[in-house]
Amino acid sequence: MAVIIILLGLVSFLYYRNSRRKQTLNLILKDRKEEAEAQRDQLEAINETREKFLSIIAHDLMGPVNSFKGLSAIMKMSIEKQDKKDLLEIHQVLNKTINNMSNLLTNLLDWSVTQKGSVPYLPEKLYIHQLSAELIDLFFNTAENKKISLKSEITTDLAVWADENSVKTILRNLVSNALKFTEDGGSIELSAEKKDGFIAIKVKDTGMGMAQEKINMLLAENHFERSQGTKGEKGVGLGLQLVKEFTQMNKGKIEIESQIHRGTTFVVYLPDFNPQ
Repeated sequence: MAVIIILLGLVSFLYYRNSRRKQTLNLILKDRKEEAEAQRDQLEAINETREKFLSIIAHDLMGPVNSFKGLSAIMKMSIEKQDKKDLLEIHQVLNKTINNMSNLLTNLLDWSVTQKGSVPYLPEKLYIHQLSAELIDLFFNTAENKKISLKSEITTDLAVWADENSVKTILRNLVSNALKFTEDGGSIELSAEKKDGFIAIKVKDTGMGMAQEKINMLLAENHFERSQGTKGEKGVGLGLQLVKEFTQMNKGKIEIESQIHRGTTFVVYLPDFNPQ
């Protein structure tokens, strides 16, 4: 009798252990299936976003090309008539078109590098006032053409620990974006301050502003949307996407403050080289 009880107990134990193993395996298989489905959904979302983005880019690249064609025909007629006034106007439009196309292609190249996961990250001590001075020079003509006051109030003592090329891309795109959405006669101001172990770099404009819903969309991952500036400048949000990715790479964060018809302030937090 004792032997039978022992055997029954052993059989029950083996059955229970096998049942537990089966349950564990089923849970593992379920988790892996859910993980695979999540990865598939993520890949589909990424591919859909890329297809949408590339479609928009292709369309926007055709704009400058068609402008070149039209300007070429007008230039030919102006040369034949020896009309210097028309040629000067063509030069201004041509210069603007080239700058817009150059900025778009630069961002496109930077973005393609981020998609490969091969962006070099070489942090070093960077003085923000030096980078802001370069930006003022870079965008002087663009600001002058729109009668926009572009100035920097960044002091000489503030430094961050970050990758130089990516920080230049961040600031270039923020200033370019501010110029795009600021009306003639407006102003753009760069400033910076220490805050909780970071340097908070601000790009403040008196532009069109935006609602909170728009801000939430801009801060969402992989958000691309065609937009148009005050002078018809086109964009797809690629510059802001780079700003987000490069800020994250430099262990920073972004905030956006805005009021419709009052202006927008982009705040980028980068690690302070001398945290106190």
